[in-house]
Amino acid sequence: MKNPTSHLTEVLHHLINYKKASVKEFFWMSGFRTRISDLKLIYGINFETEQKFFVSKHGNKSSYNIHKLPDSSIEKAISIYNKLVK
Repeated sequence: MKNPTSHLTEVLHHLINYKKASVKEFFWMSGFRTRISDLKLIYGINFETEQKFFVSKHGNKSSYNIHKLPDSSIEKAISIYNKLVK
């Protein structure tokens, strides 16, 4: 696969290679949630979502979502990725 050329393709590349992504891996990308939304709504890629709960070092309870790319969506994701990085 070619190298990613945008934030959208960076997220998609990560999902294809690691099968999951969250704000923990993409803390540096301010638009991570928007990219996941675009992949769902514009490109029709289905994700399984797992909510992770945690307590911060200051004692605050919080959560974040882990977006998982199911095996049934991998071929579609690769096809979309290849079209986007041309």
